Amino acid sequence: MKRWPGPLAAPAGPEDVAWADTVLFGAPARLGAVAGTLTGFLQSLADGLGPAPLRDKPCGGF
Repeated sequence: MKRWPGPLAAPAGPEDVAWADTVLFGAPARLGAVAGTLTGFLQSLADGLGPAPLRDKPCGGF
């Protein structure tokens, strides 16, 4: 398998979610539990953007 030669994408942050028109979340699950990194990111949204950062924003997850 070839490795992508380009630069790695910067991790998304609360400011990226505020800017976006829609948001898709994807992370592995183990035994039905959401990955800890995704849980931490979702909690950081409330810290950075207020109590309802995803209100009125189409979102999806996989």
